[in-house]
Amino acid sequence: MRLPRWSSFQRKLAFYFCIAVSVVTVLMSGISNILFSRNYRNAIERQNTILLAQLASQIEHQIFNPVTSLSIDILNDSTVYPECTALFNSPYTNRHINIKASYDNIRSAVSRHSDIIQAIDLYYANSGLVVSSYAGMHIVGGEGDAYRGLWEPITSQWTTVRRWEYRGMNPRLGEGITYIISYPNNTAYPKGYASVQVNPQALSGIFSEYNTEDTSFYVLSSTGRMVYGDSDLFYSALTREDALSAVELAGGTPAILPVSRNGDVVLSGIALNYSGFVVLSVTSTERFYRVANDIQLLLLAISAGVFLVGLVLSGVFSVRLYRPMK
Repeated sequence: MRLPRWSSFQRKLAFYFCIAVSVVTVLMSGISNILFSRNYRNAIERQNTILLAQLASQIEHQIFNPVTSLSIDILNDSTVYPECTALFNSPYTNRHINIKASYDNIRSAVSRHSDIIQAIDLYYANSGLVVSSYAGMHIVGGEGDAYRGLWEPITSQWTTVRRWEYRGMNPRLGEGITYIISYPNNTAYPKGYASVQVNPQALSGIFSEYNTEDTSFYVLSSTGRMVYGDSDLFYSALTREDALSAVELAGGTPAILPVSRNGDVVLSGIALNYSGFVVLSVTSTERFYRVANDIQLLLLAISAGVFLVGLVLSGVFSVRLYRPMK
């Protein structure tokens, strides 16, 4: 059977009909695709932000807040820690019983909170005495004394101190997240200081609930130093400038960092309240937007199918529209 020949008018009619259908289909599909993909990606980023806020809140409530409260109690609660403050007001000479009692007090505190605390150190300025739950008693000596090198940056300020730092106050223990507070905390001339160093396993326990094969979490100090996480893995994907930029965006205040795409990875983070530390999450861009990309491909496939069906229908309708005009 021979196919009917189309006249010039019929071919033009079919052509313009196809063009109209194609333009409308492409525009509708493209706009829908773009809007849906953008909204879906924004939803993914919002969920990521909520997750980070939840993680930060958990760290603060389970580690930072209890450590801060304990530090204040050690220096102010004479009922629970009666010997800790006694040596601030008098020299240690001939007061070995008080030193032992102070040591027992802080050892007991570490024992009760061993899940979040690694060590407590008390520095008594009037005698240069350090009582450590980890290393016992030490008299700070002259130049070359490791304890002097650690404590002098704090004691030389002779001002009220209440802050978080990534440092070690005991040479036998090494660096860690440490809370330092002066005694008393309401005077410009403190009589000494207490430092409480966080148990690194406390962070590991929290992050283990969030770590996945797709996402890695890190904690950086206000100077961009790696506090928690695999630094080799981190810097294989990011540069030190990226880390410093993230810390700078946080500004040491409660703030959620915008999600940023750095090449093959997505970097997002949140600053911990008042501590200067920043929690960062690093995820491959492909993994982060995997669901959004899959849906985008599906939409493109549907759009292509609609486009082809539109072309076929436009040809059929052009023939039907032409017949009454013959």
